[in-house]
Amino acid sequence: MKKYYLLFVAMIALFVISCESSTPDIDDDNNDKAEHSLLILHEGVMNNNTASLAKYDIESEKLTIDYFNEISKRGLGDTASDMIKYGGKVYISVSKSNTVEVIDIHTGEVTQINNISQEPNKMVAHGGKVYLSSYDDTVTRIDTISLQKEATITVGRDPEGLCVWDGKLYVANSGALDFINNNHDNTISVIDIETFKEEKKIEVGKNPFQLYPDSKGNIYFSTRAVYDGIDWINPKYPASLCVIDAKSNEVNTIEGIVPSKFVLANNIAYIVIEDYDKEIVTAYDCMSGEVIKDNILPADFKMTTPYHISIGSESNNLYLTETDYTTPGNVHAFDKDGVHKYSVKATGINPTVVIEY
Repeated sequence: MKKYYLLFVAMIALFVISCESSTPDIDDDNNDKAEHSLLILHEGVMNNNTASLAKYDIESEKLTIDYFNEISKRGLGDTASDMIKYGGKVYISVSKSNTVEVIDIHTGEVTQINNISQEPNKMVAHGGKVYLSSYDDTVTRIDTISLQKEATITVGRDPEGLCVWDGKLYVANSGALDFINNNHDNTISVIDIETFKEEKKIEVGKNPFQLYPDSKGNIYFSTRAVYDGIDWINPKYPASLCVIDAKSNEVNTIEGIVPSKFVLANNIAYIVIEDYDKEIVTAYDCMSGEVIKDNILPADFKMTTPYHISIGSESNNLYLTETDYTTPGNVHAFDKDGVHKYSVKATGINPTVVIEY
């Protein structure tokens, strides 16, 4: 019951602002590459300006907790939402501060983009642009050379995750800010990238959250649990993992999987399962439509509350973060088969996205 209590206190405290990474850029042939350093993003606690970015040097095992402050001489802001790496830069959206921070990986130079939208949220990069969803019901296109806003389009309510496939940008419209009234959105916007206009909305389950494509163009997405505002233990609509068929556009639910967070790379989805008694990461093969392994984590591995999962662009390692919502959390590194490699302790409050460079 302790995990239940912590989870639902956090839902109110963070007001459903949560973090997830965008579609990772993974190469099938890069498994022999070694990761050198990690950047670890922390949401912090909303309205406390405690978002942070840590750096961990794997060889020396040195953890720099206040890395963003060290390179920028200022704090990251209030409630970090997402972080992606693209074209030699790292992009961080900071929701309540209404900023996007851009870090040059090679020089450490930091550029702040101000007031690009209200409550910037999730990001994905494609074709020299970064696409940013925001809780003002918009998606914004940012040029990665000028670091200026190029265009903005209105989508559904409170958009979350984004992904790109075959010239189309898919956006999950959650309606999450109206969770008290159980008035969630239930659509995924499909935007033509060339014209930057919405072509259609696909009706899905309530509260869609994360989106990733497989190599055939099937779009896998999760929905978050929807509660009735009275019973915060038993959801009215449980979380689900679903897929939009690339050919028919039909939406199908993958039975038996209740996801918290997931990531997809090389046609394998790694899914953190909502289970409050045991830590579970299920591996699911998108090509065969079958579960590879119900739980890839070691049987003796224990943690407080799994919070987010990322996959490394260099090593294909999985990074599972841990939180108790109040004290600095931990990051646990596994290989793609679930073998535990190392842990980084007390990195910051509410650790979310982890990237390698």
